Amino acid sequence: MKRLALLVFACSLGVVAPASAQSDAEIAKIRKVLADGSARFMKIIETVTDDQWSVRVSGIAHTIGEEVEHIALSENDLLQIVDRALQKEAEPGASERLADKEGTIHEIMLGEDATAERFKYKDKIADRRDFMEYYPPAHERLMQKLDSSADLGQHVYRHPNSKIGELTGVQWFYYVAYHRERHVRQIEAILAHPDLPGSHQSAD
Repeated sequence: MKRLALLVFACSLGVVAPASAQSDAEIAKIRKVLADGSARFMKIIETVTDDQWSVRVSGIAHTIGEEVEHIALSENDLLQIVDRALQKEAEPGASERLADKEGTIHEIMLGEDATAERFKYKDKIADRRDFMEYYPPAHERLMQKLDSSADLGQHVYRHPNSKIGELTGVQWFYYVAYHRERHVRQIEAILAHPDLPGSHQSAD
C-alpha cells in the first residue's frame, strides 16, 4: 500500500510517464507551425488582386489561383491520410524509430535543392470567394484533428515518395505545414514576377 501511495504521489509530480508531457509539447509545437503558416498564407492571399489570380507568367508552371486551390484541397486530402494512419494499429516506439523524419520532410520540401511541385489543376476553386468558403473550414478541421487525436506518434502511414517513407501521425501534420509553405513560396515568386499585372518584389 505504501509503495502504491508513493507511485501515485510521483505521478502527481510529473515524475512518471514523461512521454505524455513530451507529446503535449510536440502537439503544441506543430499546432503553432500550422497556425502561423496558415495565417501567413491568408495574409498573402489578401494581397492578390482578381487580375492576378489566373495570370500565367513565363517560367512558372501554375497560376496563383491554381497554387491556392492546390493548397486548399491538399489540406483536406492530407487530413484523410492522417485518418488512415490513425486507423492502423499503434506501433509503440514509432516516434523514436522515425525521430529524424521531420528534418527529412523539411529538407525535401523547403531545402536548397527543393523544386516547384507540378500538379493537376482540378478547377474546384475558381476565385477568392470559393477559396474563402473552402479553405478556412478545411484548416479548422485539420486543427481539430490534431487537438482531438491521441497517440499520434504511435501511428504510422507511408508516404509514396520513397525518400520520405514512413511518417507518424504527428509527422504528417508537419508534412501538411511544409507542403503549404512550399506552395506559398511559389505564390510569392509569381507575385514578384515582372509579367504579373501590378507585380512587386516582395509579398510582405
